[in-house]
Amino acid sequence: MPSLNESIYSTFTKIFTNPIYQNVKKNTEWKRKYLFYGHSTVSKVEFDNYLSILFIMFINGAKGSAENNWSKDPSYRHKFITSIGMDYKQWQEVNRCINFGESSSQQDFDDDIQLHGDNIQLESDSEPEPDNEYAMTEEEIIEKNLKRERKEYEILEKNNKVKQMRESVEKVQSFLKILQDQFQKIYYQYQDIFCGSNLVIDEQLIKFFGRIFFSQFNPNKPAKRGILIRTCVDCLTNFVLSMDLYAGSLTKGATDVVSIVNRLLSFKIPNYPYKLFCDNWYSTLSLVDKVIKDNMQYVGTVQVSRLASVFTPKQLKYKEVDYRRIIFKDSFINMLQWKCQKDKVVSMLFSDIQNENKPDHTVKYESFRHILQDQPFIVRHYNDNYHGVDNVDQLMSQIRYPYKCCRWTSRMWIYSIQTVIINSFQLFKRLHREHAQISIRDYIIGLVQQIQENRIKYEIRYQFYFNKKQINQPRQPKCKQQIQITSCF
Repeated sequence: MPSLNESIYSTFTKIFTNPIYQNVKKNTEWKRKYLFYGHSTVSKVEFDNYLSILFIMFINGAKGSAENNWSKDPSYRHKFITSIGMDYKQWQEVNRCINFGESSSQQDFDDDIQLHGDNIQLESDSEPEPDNEYAMTEEEIIEKNLKRERKEYEILEKNNKVKQMRESVEKVQSFLKILQDQFQKIYYQYQDIFCGSNLVIDEQLIKFFGRIFFSQFNPNKPAKRGILIRTCVDCLTNFVLSMDLYAGSLTKGATDVVSIVNRLLSFKIPNYPYKLFCDNWYSTLSLVDKVIKDNMQYVGTVQVSRLASVFTPKQLKYKEVDYRRIIFKDSFINMLQWKCQKDKVVSMLFSDIQNENKPDHTVKYESFRHILQDQPFIVRHYNDNYHGVDNVDQLMSQIRYPYKCCRWTSRMWIYSIQTVIINSFQLFKRLHREHAQISIRDYIIGLVQQIQENRIKYEIRYQFYFNKKQINQPRQPKCKQQIQITSCF
């Protein structure tokens, strides 16, 4: 029977598979060759050590800078990190060279840049010139040439920055697509475990204060400012199923509500009775109509001002129950307006759902008094299922990276690894019911311990093969690279 650490590691490798591992390692190695000429490769042992230290930083918290984990001061020094056998300089070098892959449409974009660059250059050179060049002095000619060269340089620099940004966005989008396909593959493979039919779509704001043109600000989010990612999560298991990066004009596909939801729900099984929960940004009549046509059900809050601009009062009919209900004619779309405590009106947009007229009794606590309140079933149903993405954010706050990232691609790499850990953690708890109460901190500690055990076994096996090769070929010179086997326990 496998141990706990072996079970944790096997679950993690089901999501972060060997092809994904080799893809990141290969592209990181290529970038390391490009930036640091002295180091040509990123070995398996080195990359495993990098991941182990990164995972420990997720649960260790910040102690000043990241370099303090290798400090000689015992109050800052982390014993487990220093026992791995990788110094800070080497770890920082690998962290800087993390690369997702190559962009798919570089040649097409180069042709576009060349065309736009030529057009801009023609416009910049279309300045009025004197009729007689011989009438210009030598200083004026030099100044004119310098001005033209400066404009050409600015045009090339601007085009180069746009090209680099587009390539970076394409790399991140392609890597998120690879992870998303693996998430959905696991979701279908273990369909008996992930049997929930309730899905929630909401936004995640990844904290980032760098200068990027698609940065978003939302005062209602904990991060306030950062990178916007729209996420689809299973309500029952909090398993992330799909992600859509908002990159402004570089976003893949259209940015209207229906197109975004179609991309996030590309994995759905046809004619399966899914139930979709969204907030008021997504709740539009066009989306609800599209969801109903796909044999799905919809529940979400809504801004009444949006509907008033589409429908007139003549197109609505009212049905009075214990709350005000509005039914759209010739449609299965309903809207509910319910007055809760503190005279606040809640508006819900939903399709025909069984027992939506059933009142539900809830107990609320206000100033240490028990208040029994009659609540519509659809409101309680929404409150019970809408917090899937919020639960994922709560888990991410427990394993957050405590140091600043200067590049937005590095921040997306951290987000991707955190999402992989959360999904593997949810899968582990459902595959191994005897460890269902394990915390995500203990899960990461067991994962790091098993990675280091596999690393030591790999080094011993490699050392044995290397010594055997030396015995068979004694005349060959000794290898300069000495492999040091260090124990981390």
